[in-house]
Amino acid sequence: VPSGTVLALHVIMNPVGALVAAGHSLRLDIAGANFPCFAVNPHTGAAQGIPGPRKKARISIFSAPDAPSRIILTTLPEAP
Repeated sequence: VPSGTVLALHVIMNPVGALVAAGHSLRLDIAGANFPCFAVNPHTGAAQGIPGPRKKARISIFSAPDAPSRIILTTLPEAP
C-alpha cells in the first residue's frame, strides 16, 4: 500500500479471554508481522518467506470523521 494511503481493514482476531478488573485498562499492540507464527513479511510486496531485502513497516491508525477507527470488544457476564 503506498505511503499515506488510507485503507479500510476488517481484522478478525483469534479468541482471547481476559478478566479485567474495574478501573484497569487494556492495551492493543499492532504489528506488521508475527514471526514465527507466520513467515517473515519483508514489507516490500515480495513474497513472504523468500530471502531478500526488507523494509521497516510504518503502521498508522487514522481516526477522523472521514476515517473512523474503532475496536469492538465482546464482553460476557461475570460467572456466578
